[in-house]
Amino acid sequence: RRRWCADALRLVRAPSDPLCAPKVLAAVQSFTEDAAMFEWAGVGFGKQESFHIAMSLRKLAAETESLEKLRLWGKILGTEADYYVAEGTLQAPSASPDGAPPKPVLPGSPEYDVEPRGEGANVSVYWVSAGGSAPWIRLPAARASHVVAARKVKHLMTGDLGSPVLSTPWFPGKERHLLRAQIARITATCTLAVAGYYEPDPAEEAKKNSITVAEGALESFPGHDTLATLDGWVHAAPALLSTGKSGWPDLDSLEEGTLPEETINAINGQKDAEPEKAMLEGIAADLEELKPEDAEGSPAWNIKVYGDKGQYTFPDNAKSYRITAVRSLIWPGAVAVAQGTRFANLYIGYGQKCATLVDPYKES
Repeated sequence: RRRWCADALRLVRAPSDPLCAPKVLAAVQSFTEDAAMFEWAGVGFGKQESFHIAMSLRKLAAETESLEKLRLWGKILGTEADYYVAEGTLQAPSASPDGAPPKPVLPGSPEYDVEPRGEGANVSVYWVSAGGSAPWIRLPAARASHVVAARKVKHLMTGDLGSPVLSTPWFPGKERHLLRAQIARITATCTLAVAGYYEPDPAEEAKKNSITVAEGALESFPGHDTLATLDGWVHAAPALLSTGKSGWPDLDSLEEGTLPEETINAINGQKDAEPEKAMLEGIAADLEELKPEDAEGSPAWNIKVYGDKGQYTFPDNAKSYRITAVRSLIWPGAVAVAQGTRFANLYIGYGQKCATLVDPYKES
């Protein structure tokens, strides 16, 4: 008990020395405010644990260099222990001293299996913790081969990052790699934003699929009636193709003769058969092919409104305190909530896809 109290005091201690200049932290999304919204939707950890999570995220932000943004991604349940997952964005790596552009990665090379940091499944960096004052451990980058292999296996996490993945077919990695692959799949499918809040990043140096907050996003925030429909929500993460990556190789950037003609024709054929998905696509078309004729709703999402649905008039504007929650039927446990001009995403589950909605041979 004394040890638990000491660990809790270390969490709530300010990250800066009172005798020194204040320490500048990254933009940490307030989980205590998000937890209040999730609680109305029937999701959460309780007030005490939510406070410990918020303090633990603050401690992670203070200890991580070059961190720009940080939030609680969710919690993956295991058979022996659980994983609290934090999602962060690191500053872009500095360019080479000579200013030369990076060499293109050739398809089939070991480097091609991992998308660069800030792109595709590696847009964000992830840390896991056992909870409380346990340390945060950074997960490896997502690999396309791991994502493809994870689609073929069903395996419950144990809570031990170094444990082997005993499955058929064989998975080429430890539990940390499977965990990272499942996080990438869930993020690509279930990270939502309200329509109109983000827009493609217009900066010339912006990476592919980069988004930024649109000008006047808060003023044009969708109304409650719009949020209660599928048209009020869009995907806010790059979609993954059957290859486990978010896009196809840029063949135009390769010198002539770098790849065999057969390889180029095969890649072009895959591009035509499975085009890349654009960012900020609406969720209304998800699993539309599985929707019965004349059926209402969506086979991929369930939307429900919670709390006080009344409208209150204030001198500056009318307000409502209702909570709109969008739950994924593809990945049970994934939920996005919105209240006022604030929204957030969270996942709490076993990291397993609902197989009853998707054909077992469909790699999605």
